[in-house]
Formats: sequence, C-alpha cells, structure tokens
Amino acid sequence: MRISISGIRGKTTTVRMLHRALVRRGLRVVSKTTGEEALLWVGEEVLRINRPKSVLDENFEVIKIPHDVAIIENQAITPYTMRVFHHIVKPEVIAVTNVRLDHTEFLGESKIEIAKSIASSFNEFTEFVINGEERSDIEGIIRERAERIGANYIKARNYGIPCSESIGIVEEVLRLMEDSLSEEERGELIAEIERGLSLRKRGELLWYNGSKVNDPESAEILINYLRKYGKGFVISANFRRDRRDRTSLFARFLKDLSKRDFIVKIFVSGFGAKSVARYVGENCIYVDECPDSAQKIIEFSEGEGAILMLLANRKTKLVDIMLEKLSEK
Repeated sequence: MRISISGIRGKTTTVRMLHRALVRRGLRVVSKTTGEEALLWVGEEVLRINRPKSVLDENFEVIKIPHDVAIIENQAITPYTMRVFHHIVKPEVIAVTNVRLDHTEFLGESKIEIAKSIASSFNEFTEFVINGEERSDIEGIIRERAERIGANYIKARNYGIPCSESIGIVEEVLRLMEDSLSEEERGELIAEIERGLSLRKRGELLWYNGSKVNDPESAEILINYLRKYGKGFVISANFRRDRRDRTSLFARFLKDLSKRDFIVKIFVSGFGAKSVARYVGENCIYVDECPDSAQKIIEFSEGEGAILMLLANRKTKLVDIMLEKLSEK
C-alpha cells in the first residue's frame, strides 16, 4: 500500500505517527517527510536525504525500497507538482490533513481555491481519500473530487485539540487494514500532541515556538488554545523575502489581532516588516534582526508577564537568535 499525506499543516506529524503505528504492527514501512530537511524513515531507522536537484525525484527512489506500506509527505506547493507527485507515487490512499491559507501565490487566494488545487491532484490510482478538514464547504470539495474519480471518501475524527486530525487519519488507515488503535495507543498520540502544544519556560518567561505556524488560521487556533493559561501575548512575527504572500496574509491577521485585549505587543522583523508595522498600527513595532532585538523582546515579555510567541516563518535570522537565547539556562 502507498499512502500520500497531503494538505497544508500537520503532514510531517501525521507521517511520523502513522509510520510508528504500522512498524509496531510488524510491517515493513518506508516513509519520507519534508519540512526543514528531508528525512527517510525505514523501519526503526531515520536517515537524512541528500537532496538531488529536483525534490520530486526523491520519490522515485523511495518507492523502490522494499515495503509493505510506503507513506510519503506530499510537499508539492503547486497544483502541477502535486499532480506530478501523485503520478510518481501512485498512492492508493490520499489523506488530506487540512486546508489553510498558505502558498496562495500558487494554490489560490482562498481556502476554496486551495482545496480545489489539492483535490485536483487525486488520480485514477486513488482508492481512498481520508479528509481531516473540518469546514463543511471544504469537505464538500474533497468529497466531490473523490467520488468523481471513483474513490471511497472517509472523514477522519478530530479530538477537539489543534492537530488532532492526525490521530483520526492514523485510525482510518488502520481500519482500512482491518486493524485499530488501542486505547493506550490513542492516549499516547493525544499526549504527544498535547506536549507539542505545551509552553516552554525560561526562568519566569513562558514561551511557545510557533515559527513553523505559517498561516493565520493555524496561528489563531493555537493562540486561542493557549489562552487557557490566562496570560497576555507578545507576538514576534518574522518575515522572509521569498514568502511575500505569507507576509501579506499575516499583516492582515496581525492588524486584527493587535486590537484584542489579550495582545500586549507585536514585534515584526525581516523583509517587508517596516511596512507591516505601519499597516498594523501603534501596537506593532519593527525591530532589526539582531541579538539586541531578541534580548529586547525577551525582556519586554518577561516584564509584562506575557507569553512570548514566535510566528510566521522558521527560517529567519531573528528566530535563530531568539531560539538560541531562549534555550539558554
């Protein structure tokens, strides 16, 4: 069986959870995740991939590895490359984790358009489509495409916490294999997600690394979840030259966010951040990408007794500096 993990957020988490569950059942499992670096999972072994010129070419080699199940993250970010990916992998199962506003310059400027772009990659090899997206209009697009190509449509369960659709997808894949998650396994996966949603501590400062949370909807879901701690938030949003569409989306989000009473201050840095600060307004401050700025943000957050939250982009200079400082004992 070959499985494609598609969608916008949570793909790597889903691959990792599913891989472990199937290895535990004695199957030969080969998986590939993307993200900051490409990783190849072969049974219990995890290897770094030396990327060729074309990232899509990696998948030709992955599916040649002997396996009972291959699970491959669909990292493609255009409708064309998603279709090419599925033509290479020929997955019998496609799982869509969710649909979020990201890569809008390629996939479409609305969630409806992005859902259509993702669904357009389903092809004649697809026998089952598992959907983790909750919004009914998005679900309708995914279901309609599945039915049009003759695939069986399955709705994954959501456990009411961010990212829990990954657990629902694991459950549905196991059902296809006439197996199921035990209560103990389900509890372990829920605990794993909750650990990933936990705040970290540096002295008296509580902070959360949401720098990989690259779309406003996911950021808002996460912020609302973390409001249970009863504290205000200091946001550090960091922008990249090659993600201008993301910067534009976050600018609108931050402008709305800045008006909420639980937001103490917003700091922005990176390419285009001066314009974002002017657009968002007086509660938003531009800072340079330097150690002094990182220290300023950390000390301000400590002084306010607020949660410091990194957002928007991981691969930025200031995030590297912030994470190094926040990890100091």
